[in-house]
Amino acid sequence: MQDLQELPEPEKKRSVSRNDVITGGILVAVSLLATIQALDFDSTSRMFPAVTSGLLAIVGFAILILAVTRPVKTARVAHGAGTAALACVVIAFWAIAFSSGAGFIFPTFIMQLFLLRLTGLRRMPALIGIAALVTTVAYLMFVNLLDVPLPPSRLPAMLQGF
Repeated sequence: MQDLQELPEPEKKRSVSRNDVITGGILVAVSLLATIQALDFDSTSRMFPAVTSGLLAIVGFAILILAVTRPVKTARVAHGAGTAALACVVIAFWAIAFSSGAGFIFPTFIMQLFLLRLTGLRRMPALIGIAALVTTVAYLMFVNLLDVPLPPSRLPAMLQGF
């Protein structure tokens, strides 16, 4: 018998996720536009958009780097366009509640509950805990770290802190 030589495995072609490249590029472009717009603000108003656009740029660059460096995996889509549309409706109701005087904490907590539920999280203790954590971190970031004054709540006196 002839000796069989081991043939090298064919080189796997590394492909780049086009969706991730587009998403990362859009995030970087939007952050640059926000930064340019923020330059026209006074020094006290400039802080929030500058920090937000900086974080947006970091996320955009991270997505771009991961899109180029990791192999593309095809994922099974668990949620369709209906879920995305429902998430948009939830965010729109949050914006309406926030701007109508419901305060920041209560509408944000409720929005987080719904959005986490849409992602598939079903355990109520986890839903409440994560929603409370995200809401608290967002509130502390806006009020304490960025010194952004949030509009006052028009809720009854017992809920004024919310």
